[in-house]
Amino acid sequence: MRIKNIENKYIENPKIVFDKIENNFNDFFEIKADDDIKVSYTSDRSKRYAKEILEVNKKLNKYPKMHIIDYADIEIRGVIEGFYGIPWNHMERKSLLYFMDKVRLNEYIYAPKDDPYHNIKWREKYDSKNLEKLKELSDISNNLDIKFTWAIHPGMNEFDFSKYEEDFRNLKEKYSQMIEIGIKSFALFIDDVNIEKFSKNSKNYIRLLDDTKDFLKESVNSNLLIVLPWYNSSWISDVARKFYGEIRKLDNIEVLWTGEEVISPLENKSINLIENLTNKKANIWFNWPVNDYRRNEVYLEAFEFFEDSDIDIRAFYSNPMNQMELSKISLYQIAKFLWDKKNYDLDKYYKEAFEFVDNKGYYLLDLADYFYGSDMYYHTKDKKYEIKDIEFDYNNLKDLKDTINKKISAIDSYNEFYENEKLKKELEPFLKALKYLLIAIRFEIDSDFESSIVYFEKSQQIEIEILKEYTNDELIKRKLHLPDRLIEIYDLLKKENRKC
Repeated sequence: MRIKNIENKYIENPKIVFDKIENNFNDFFEIKADDDIKVSYTSDRSKRYAKEILEVNKKLNKYPKMHIIDYADIEIRGVIEGFYGIPWNHMERKSLLYFMDKVRLNEYIYAPKDDPYHNIKWREKYDSKNLEKLKELSDISNNLDIKFTWAIHPGMNEFDFSKYEEDFRNLKEKYSQMIEIGIKSFALFIDDVNIEKFSKNSKNYIRLLDDTKDFLKESVNSNLLIVLPWYNSSWISDVARKFYGEIRKLDNIEVLWTGEEVISPLENKSINLIENLTNKKANIWFNWPVNDYRRNEVYLEAFEFFEDSDIDIRAFYSNPMNQMELSKISLYQIAKFLWDKKNYDLDKYYKEAFEFVDNKGYYLLDLADYFYGSDMYYHTKDKKYEIKDIEFDYNNLKDLKDTINKKISAIDSYNEFYENEKLKKELEPFLKALKYLLIAIRFEIDSDFESSIVYFEKSQQIEIEILKEYTNDELIKRKLHLPDRLIEIYDLLKKENRKC
């Protein structure tokens, strides 16, 4: 909160007046509590945020004298389920929406690449069972004042321009099915279209975008959110610049942008480029903590992937991991940054995130650096939270053994005291494999070579079930990727020990 002045005095049974106002800041609210309580707000969401602050004292009918002013720095603070791999299930999506409400994120985009009705089977309508689930998600979002955006992806099964009228009718009918269940915001993703083919059909794609945004404007008075094949700086060519020039002529369209590359920290240079291309503030598709490009890993990194806190954008959408509950640790940090960039406290919110998701999550902090390794992490300069390089000295192994024991103890403590069952289940194979590897190293230090080999092999046998890449129905098992530094230490120990 930017201004928070609370006196050590209370008022009882006050009259509470809510007054909607105009303000340049999105989701602005102000609470003045003296003799009575006056709440000024700019949106239904900000009114709810103010009510949440007052709710603490509601049962007592007793309120502290206070003056609070707060507002969001970034207008649209969202999550995009836009990854490849096993999509989240219905209960996970519901859990996400309630989580988003708690941390003040305000838009969810439904775009799982391996939902065939979003992607490969985009021409086909949802069956009644799946349609009912989407309706429930839309209803929950509306009740929480979270914008629910449904995206279609005629990219991996491309729009047929030789049958334009027929395929555009398919597109409208699919959107109409979503409109009938109460969804009012839509996206059209054509990021996976072959760029060469897209370039040859550029006029047809302009027609498609123009017709689609007109249909949505007329049907639900909504803008169209799009992703183009050139969605980052490194792919911008003369052809791309020409196409973006045509996009600038179309009203009611917003473009998503990943940054300098597909996976990139927030940088002003890249943000300036998309703003110049579109003549609008940037909408960022942020590919973190997404792990669909390395599906046998998870990430527990600190959110410090931005150039500075002065970054000014319209919208920010995080693309999370296949593991929804684990993703909340990243999303919590992002939410804090987007609400108040200047006062974003890296240390505080990184630690808070673990405990917000699980009251005993602090045990995981001792293990988090073993789950660093996303491309976002490696593409970021001057990080505060770095992978710790475990010291290895064959002539002095006590410190190494102490470190190993500490990590094993953290795993055991978490497994004993955890409270979030879903988080535990998502982490279970990763922690089990990590523990086996740590025990193998400890046995190697103790010169119990037979046991060391047994536990190392155990660590290599842990697998998770994933969707095989480039399929949406072929489930396979894949061995987990374990921390490179620990594997290196095990190999060094083994090599030295076998010399003796």
